[in-house]
Amino acid sequence: HPSTANAVNAVNAVNAAAPREGTLEGVHASSRELPPRVPPTTTPPTTAIPLLTLLGRVHLALCQYRLSVAETALQACRQLFGSSAFVLASQALICYEDNQHGAACQIWQQLRRQHPTYLPTLECYSSALWHGKKTLECAELAQSLLRLYPQHATTYLVIANAMSLRKDRVAAIKCCERALMLNSGCVYALLLKGHEESAGEDLSAALKSYRAAIRLQPRSYMAWYGIGSVYFRDRKSVV
Repeated sequence: HPSTANAVNAVNAVNAAAPREGTLEGVHASSRELPPRVPPTTTPPTTAIPLLTLLGRVHLALCQYRLSVAETALQACRQLFGSSAFVLASQALICYEDNQHGAACQIWQQLRRQHPTYLPTLECYSSALWHGKKTLECAELAQSLLRLYPQHATTYLVIANAMSLRKDRVAAIKCCERALMLNSGCVYALLLKGHEESAGEDLSAALKSYRAAIRLQPRSYMAWYGIGSVYFRDRKSVV
């Protein structure tokens, strides 16, 4: 019968098109379930939180000038990260803030050998070289950063210290102003600028620079020291 044959053919077509049991297509037509999904092999984000917390403790202690706390936290970091750029830079900064400029320079030299493109804290390295009257080393550092980072504020801070060692205060101040153009929130540029202005007997300009630094970073002891030294030299100044 034609109608019966058509019905049989339709059923056969549906059966042929239906997904087979046990295949991926037949998963919804059968009682079987897919095997459990294998979790990704990447490290879950939660495992990075203790590491970031440890790094944050070092950074916070350095910002608060709590050198012993920073040193303790850095010891734990050293066990995990070895001679990473952050560990070396933080250790150099601890020595620098503790007035151990020679030791700080040695660590920064190691940092430059192992991580030649690492930029943070190098402005302090140039200041340590300034304290040690290392004119040639500071000039070499400035040239290196000028090749790597010609449009970064840190580069011009290093150049400012190099110019200061050459007794070229006008060029040093211009470099600080250039650094502020590149980064208006750069406290270190204001500190260096205030120092050069004070050394050049422009005390009113130095006060403006130090006060601007304090507005950005109230805990900056160098800015407070700068203001105190200006008032000590010019007792007629008005707060």
